[in-house]
Amino acid sequence: MISAQMGTELWVGEIVIELQETYDIKLGVLLPHAGYAENWKEGNRLVFDQVIAKADYSNFTSSQPYQNPSQLKGNQQFLIDHTEGCLLFYDPENEGKSKFLLDMLNKHAESHPYEIDFIAFDELQSFVSEYEENHFES
Repeated sequence: MISAQMGTELWVGEIVIELQETYDIKLGVLLPHAGYAENWKEGNRLVFDQVIAKADYSNFTSSQPYQNPSQLKGNQQFLIDHTEGCLLFYDPENEGKSKFLLDMLNKHAESHPYEIDFIAFDELQSFVSEYEENHFES
């Protein structure tokens, strides 16, 4: 389950779609509101549209267009309440918006069995570098 945020979430969506060729894995996309990506630049919108088209399931937690940040928070809470865990790309030195999500995850985990796993950005960079070396050799 992803909410299709630009960046790593859409990238994960693309990866899951590739993995479906080999593994029995499903992709669900739960958007926070109607018209979610309508103002994105063309390149980003193309990736978004491809992920949505190939997802096994997609829907909105709010059928209304964007009205306020509570729609985004409500989407995150819905995902937390309806999953058993989360894999979070997280950089404790540059927390940004991920800090708010981590706080929600930790609060949920206090009273529910919930697995929270992390991928640090340096781990991701090492993986990308190794992947490029092994797959794009000259």
